[in-house]
Amino acid sequence: MRLVSFPVLVFAAILDSQALWRAFVTEELPVSTALIRYLIAVVVSVAMVWVLSQLTTAYTRTRPTPPKDEIIVTAEQVGTPYNRQPPNRPLAPEARPTAELPPGH
Repeated sequence: MRLVSFPVLVFAAILDSQALWRAFVTEELPVSTALIRYLIAVVVSVAMVWVLSQLTTAYTRTRPTPPKDEIIVTAEQVGTPYNRQPPNRPLAPEARPTAELPPGH
């Protein structure tokens, strides 16, 4: 777990918000005391975020990866759209015309 990450610093600021308010807004507390409390809150929040990440690690999804020596290729044969015959193949027997048109039509 990184010591300086956004969630850790925000959580530490939330934990130490009362001391920071009293130091910077109302000036009832020395700034050095508030910053020391903030550093202690950072250490505590690192531990809390680490525990939370360890508890939720078991619920992450992992995709199985194939071995690097093998390449898996799958194929599926599909029909032509609307059961049309490609132009270079003859028509199926049931699709051939059964009668000839008279000449002149």
